[in-house]
Amino acid sequence: MGDFSVERGAAVLRGSESGNGPSVVLIHAGVADRRSWFEVMDQLSGQGVRCLAYDQRGYGDTTYDTEPYSAREDLLAVLAGRGLSRAVLVGCSRGGQIALDVAVTMPEVVDALMLIGSAPSDAPFPTSPPEVTELAAAVEKAEAAGDLAAVNELEARIWLDGPMAPPGRVGSPARDLFLDMNGRALAAPDAGEMEPFAPTWEELPRLGMPVSLLVGELDLPELRAAAEAVAARIPGAEFQLMPETAHLPMVEQPAATAEAIRTLLARL
Repeated sequence: MGDFSVERGAAVLRGSESGNGPSVVLIHAGVADRRSWFEVMDQLSGQGVRCLAYDQRGYGDTTYDTEPYSAREDLLAVLAGRGLSRAVLVGCSRGGQIALDVAVTMPEVVDALMLIGSAPSDAPFPTSPPEVTELAAAVEKAEAAGDLAAVNELEARIWLDGPMAPPGRVGSPARDLFLDMNGRALAAPDAGEMEPFAPTWEELPRLGMPVSLLVGELDLPELRAAAEAVAARIPGAEFQLMPETAHLPMVEQPAATAEAIRTLLARL
């Protein structure tokens, strides 16, 4: 696996690349960085797939000055910087929203799309159950107190374990990786105001590329419901519920996640 960097504006976007074959760009969640994809990359690159993952602004090794920016344009800069006119986009959570933003606004650069634990913000989300609202309130309280360590542990409870699952369900090394990735993001300087994502709910039926949605059965119930609604709205989209997994299947079950990506590639 080799590293690369791509400059855009006041940022130097750091990434990693491995393998040869059809190109898949992996876009991390808002509680992770590109390391969350490394085991999936190892699986895919050994089977004839070119994999690229990069750190967004505010995450991992990417450096930047505070400035207004577009996450969509950052992703497009990575594609151009690595000589790609089009690719398969696989995004988790916030990464999925970035991938979907590109698929809606520039479908000519997207061969196929996979959304993992992700739905657009204008999708219909049902009301959160009490367990989720209580944890969210605890996060807000810890943030107000400036206790980033407590925020990190609570967010591990929500996003790694799953809010309805027993605390500490996921152990090390996955837990150590999560706490390090999210801890770095929580302590990172402000990246600046991000351009809002394009409204996408009304555009979903017009997507013409192969689309898959993957959601862990232990993820937030309202997110599972929204993702299933998204899949029903996209012609030919496939929906998969991954058992015994929460918000980060690539960390918990990298082999199964790689297999889901291979299944999407087979539809090309």
